[in-house]
Amino acid sequence: MPAAERCLWCGGPLLNGCTIPEMMFADDSLCGVCRSQLTPVSHPVKLGGLTVRGLVVYDEAFMKMLVQYKECMDEALQDVFLQPWRDRLRRRYRHFTLVPMPSSRTKREKRGFDTIPQLFSGLRLPIVELLEKTEDYVQQGSAFQRQQAASHIRLIPGAPIPDGKLLLIDDVLTTGSTLNAAHALLPAADQALVLAVNQRFLPPSFAPFRKLRCQKSAE
Repeated sequence: MPAAERCLWCGGPLLNGCTIPEMMFADDSLCGVCRSQLTPVSHPVKLGGLTVRGLVVYDEAFMKMLVQYKECMDEALQDVFLQPWRDRLRRRYRHFTLVPMPSSRTKREKRGFDTIPQLFSGLRLPIVELLEKTEDYVQQGSAFQRQQAASHIRLIPGAPIPDGKLLLIDDVLTTGSTLNAAHALLPAADQALVLAVNQRFLPPSFAPFRKLRCQKSAE
């Protein structure tokens, strides 16, 4: 079986776990079994004046894929995170300019690429880097450490802020501290898009939806 017909995560046939309609119309780099391990959500999160839309739950299955992409520099996984939602998100945010949350200089140099802009590049929307870290502070560990890291971001001096709508983008909504800090710097950016949301932000009544497969676009 050609590599293009195998799942980028498990290496098995792409049609594993797919229904007949999915076999006919699905356009995905993950097989049905692997895609079903990611739990879609549809509840936007309110962080003060910021509305955050997440795609899946931040759980062990998602974390493993993200670590493989970011820390193991497995760039082949770049597109799998957005695929089921890509065309829909492109239409929803077609009038927006995307503003990525900044990475530390150490991480960028280690990976050789900046993860957030690349993760969202499949939307084919303008991406402008307006924020930077004032110190080489790696966001990790406890919630307190993450909140401390968020205090070390600023607007890039001299960077022109584009006219029109701005959409903050990040990989994970963990504590909300980084996005809140970015929103304080860019008050006009009142919406954000993240790949995954910490379960603490989901309502108690949250129940996982059935697996979501991406459909071929007519574009």
